[in-house]
Amino acid sequence: MLRYEIIANVGISVDLHNNYTVVALAKWNKEKESYLATFYIKQTDIDHLDLMDDQIEIEFSSEIKTIKNDLVKYIEMLIERGIIQRYIDRYKYELDCIDRGTAMFELERNVK
Repeated sequence: MLRYEIIANVGISVDLHNNYTVVALAKWNKEKESYLATFYIKQTDIDHLDLMDDQIEIEFSSEIKTIKNDLVKYIEMLIERGIIQRYIDRYKYELDCIDRGTAMFELERNVK
């Protein structure tokens, strides 16, 4: 039988208005009495989440009424510091690698 784990009590998606979206998933931590949030980036039209490596289990001392707004403020801070752009650049590079790799495999397959 399969088991499940609750990975988030709160989930938001923030459109950056540049064809990219940040997804934030937060889970209440009983021991710390705070939320732990993890952030992902994705292209708006592609459902492929890319984990933002240094944005894992970021602690928020928020209440249920304010956690979503606090997550948005945090994302705004990431934008201001240029951190989001680094992940956008990495995402673009990853998609380019996939496209080139697919083209290479198709070429090899057609040659055989």
